[in-house]
Amino acid sequence: MQDIKDLKVNLGKMIQESDRIIIHPHKRADVDAIGSAYGISLIADKLRKDSHILIGDEISELHNGAQEMLKEIKEDRSIIGVEQFDSLNTGSSLNILSDVNKPDRTFIKSFDKKRLVIIDHHNADEQTFDAILPHIDTSASSASEIVAALIKEWRIKIPVLAANALLAGIRLDTNSSRNNVSDDTSAIETYLLKSGATVERAQEYIANSFDSDKEVRKLINKAILYQLLTARISLADEDVVLTPEQLSQAANELLQYESDATFAVGNIGNGTISVSARGKGNIDVGSVMKALQNEVQKTLGEEYKISGGGSPAMAGITIPKLSIEEVGDKLVKVLKPKFNIEKTS
Repeated sequence: MQDIKDLKVNLGKMIQESDRIIIHPHKRADVDAIGSAYGISLIADKLRKDSHILIGDEISELHNGAQEMLKEIKEDRSIIGVEQFDSLNTGSSLNILSDVNKPDRTFIKSFDKKRLVIIDHHNADEQTFDAILPHIDTSASSASEIVAALIKEWRIKIPVLAANALLAGIRLDTNSSRNNVSDDTSAIETYLLKSGATVERAQEYIANSFDSDKEVRKLINKAILYQLLTARISLADEDVVLTPEQLSQAANELLQYESDATFAVGNIGNGTISVSARGKGNIDVGSVMKALQNEVQKTLGEEYKISGGGSPAMAGITIPKLSIEEVGDKLVKVLKPKFNIEKTS
């Protein structure tokens, strides 16, 4: 994990120079985005600054685990909607993006660079917001891990609810690849457990986030296995509109079936195809998504800006104009020469 001591110094200075803090989890916030946002608000408390967490979605639209976490957090945190942002975002407010770094996943599309901090673990690219303090650490398991490390460094007394929320955020992004958890991640998990978190409570948030619905189960059943390294690619039906969260859920669950990497491909509406990728380490799915981005860009031309990438364990891409089958063919084209995969079923 990147140097937390430097981040503490720089972030602390920016918070102290601000009137208030506005924290931005990504659209369709999951327990990592919410847990890390909650943790950032505790740092604001430590430095005696008001903080607000912006949730632009209807809470009922979120997965059950995220809904449950938000309802508990609302007891002592300020949760605001998009309509309240302008009145709070004065020239001396500080905006902090949590678990996100690109405008296609945020409700607010532009920020003053001098008043913007990013705390994230997803790969940056040309679409990433320009920020005065961009802490993007792809070696971290999750945004929750980074924020928990900051809280530990600040020696903040962490409430049990926050400890469970942060542990759930870490476990969400490592749940299918526990054998590859780094020493840094294990140390932060131990710290959270000593602070009162329990694996059981964290897993409840995650389980509630991944209650499979009919379309997700259908997508999982459609997966085709590729070997020698085991990559499973699942292509949804062209006429079924799915959410990015359903694709993520399918990719996560497929990783349990003796797979080195999984890819769920589906239509998310408005002529856009999305790929959600998960990996255990042998196949760097972030690199695969960047390669797929380049392959698609060659087909569509520079007229279309394609954003793809992520971490070695979790990545994705959104693609306009192409069909699900075309995207699947390009994904195989990218994977086959690099990893010697062969279709087996």
